[in-house]
Amino acid sequence: MGHQLKLGHFYGQVTGQAEVCDVALSELAHRKPCKHGLHSHEAPYFSLLLQGTYSETFSGKVLEYRPMTMAFHPPSTTHSDEVGSRGGLFFIIELKREWLRRLSAHSMGVEILPDLTGGKAASIAARLHHDYKSGCISALEVESFVFEMMAEVSRLRQIRERRPPGWMKHVRDLMNDSFTQPLTVDFVASEVGVHPVHLSRVFRTRCGQTLGEYLNGLRVRFACERLASGEPVSLADLAIHAGFADQSHFCRVFKAMVGSTPDEFRRMWLDHRPPDQAASSRSEKVSYVQYGGATPM
Repeated sequence: MGHQLKLGHFYGQVTGQAEVCDVALSELAHRKPCKHGLHSHEAPYFSLLLQGTYSETFSGKVLEYRPMTMAFHPPSTTHSDEVGSRGGLFFIIELKREWLRRLSAHSMGVEILPDLTGGKAASIAARLHHDYKSGCISALEVESFVFEMMAEVSRLRQIRERRPPGWMKHVRDLMNDSFTQPLTVDFVASEVGVHPVHLSRVFRTRCGQTLGEYLNGLRVRFACERLASGEPVSLADLAIHAGFADQSHFCRVFKAMVGSTPDEFRRMWLDHRPPDQAASSRSEKVSYVQYGGATPM
């Protein structure tokens, strides 16, 4: 059976880790070629190769990784592997026990053999890696991406929506009314009566952004309005009132969406613009951050 690695533990150098919504995200670097004997991992995980080459052997089958390829491993899958001559850089997405329960509740099993996948699944993982590196990642976004990736590797049939579905307005109304709350994909999906995978897929296709990005846009819009109003509010309090986990996450998301820090935004509107011009420009800015630059359908 070989050695079993616990959640968050790998061969190679872990250069960064975060845990969001029962998902452990790790960036893993191998600086030089190496081989690892038979071993397994306690948690199911996705492995996306970002740089280098890599091969993996399980049950007599050899998988050859190239950059932007990904595999999913059920829990305790025994395998051996070899890192190529130039080393390798990986993004690892591990699912904690709670995710196994959630996937089972939605008839999405994880007992499948590892297989390489590119295309949509790898692009979703790469998007998740980008947001992880930027520090702007949200729980709702992680949930949406994990459901979509699991749907790809488990070959869950995709239902095509030829027209904007009626439940989309309900989703937007729900999020507009509850954006300060810790919303989950399961909750939103149950409220509108659709499968969480279908919700995540269709929303991203129709709106050009994930549920998490849409939610962040609503929160940033709220923050913009408060900052531009001149109310004496601290950034820490504003972050909590807007629905962010803390001030640092709020500031990272705000700058990524608006292009300035919250303090810079406040000074710009209060110190450097005439009142009438500030009001007009503020309306345009708020309209943009509400939907992250995309027009929902």
